[in-house]
Amino acid sequence: MENLSTHRCYLFCQAVAELSGIACPPDRDLSNQGQRMQWLCRDDKRIVIHFTPCHGSWLNLVECWLGIMGSRVLRGSFASPNQLKAALHAFADDWNLLLAHQFKWSYDGESFHDKTLRRFATVLYTSVPMFEIRTLTKQLRLMTNMLTDYIAEVADDPWHQLAAAISSHSTALADLIHQEPGPRRKENARNALDDLIAALQQRALLPKTLAA
Repeated sequence: MENLSTHRCYLFCQAVAELSGIACPPDRDLSNQGQRMQWLCRDDKRIVIHFTPCHGSWLNLVECWLGIMGSRVLRGSFASPNQLKAALHAFADDWNLLLAHQFKWSYDGESFHDKTLRRFATVLYTSVPMFEIRTLTKQLRLMTNMLTDYIAEVADDPWHQLAAAISSHSTALADLIHQEPGPRRKENARNALDDLIAALQQRALLPKTLAA
């Protein structure tokens, strides 16, 4: 399961407990996300949650099935929620009876880091105003983590592309963050952008004079 906050909230714990036929621990015992994740991952109940790594939802192979379902069902039009529900159930029945097969992981990770950097640089050149602030924050932190842990695994050119994109759009990014009404989300995004700029400057990919 993806590392979304909705997958680590107390209401989700209550739902897992109900479906597992057990009592949910009281809220005071699951008062933070760490405690809730630990409980959700325990194997002493019928439903055990396994979380994908941060930024790693693509590792979850159920996404392949959801993509197939989306292309075959959700692209249609429906007159009511009941029609959509019936279409989803019909697809699931057909899949289980006729189409079900094992999904085999074939990607070997080659060029993954390069592609990640190039994709984010491209998005910065084309879509900064359309960024949702939490998504932007995650992407900025991912870039900083890659600079910290994977710089040797990527050729120079993608790093320079990323640095050029940040340099060209630092003002637009700062303006987007400034427009965020939520104080905590604004602070998180601002810190993420500052950290990425500092990491790029530390590795001489950006001039020291650049500031968001």
